[in-house]
Amino acid sequence: MKLGLLKRIPKEQLAKAGKLPDWIDALLAPLNEFIEKVGIALQGKLTFDDNFLCKPVFQSFDSGVEKEINPYNEGQQTLSVDGVILLSSGTKRVSEFGWYRKTNRNIAVTIAFAGGGSADCKILVLLK
Repeated sequence: MKLGLLKRIPKEQLAKAGKLPDWIDALLAPLNEFIEKVGIALQGKLTFDDNFLCKPVFQSFDSGVEKEINPYNEGQQTLSVDGVILLSSGTKRVSEFGWYRKTNRNIAVTIAFAGGGSADCKILVLLK
């Protein structure tokens, strides 16, 4: 099924039918916001950053060298890390990837590259 254009419901359009009740603004604001968000989702424009409890991290990693990362944004210190996903490693082939929680609640991430060297990587820290 191909979905047509999703449009907001303008108050002016409803006013053509007659006098509107006082509460119509309180109904239309959240309804129109919902319509807009559903339209974005159905167009395939969902992102991890917007829709999942996570923190994307862009960092340069040296092969086989542990890097400590604070996985929390402001106000997220009560959360905990549920997992870490390596999304990209630039042009390097990854031979090993691992992470663990440190006692200070940060995480330690190690990425080893075939042939050594370093690379700019993107990881996704999943929170719960």
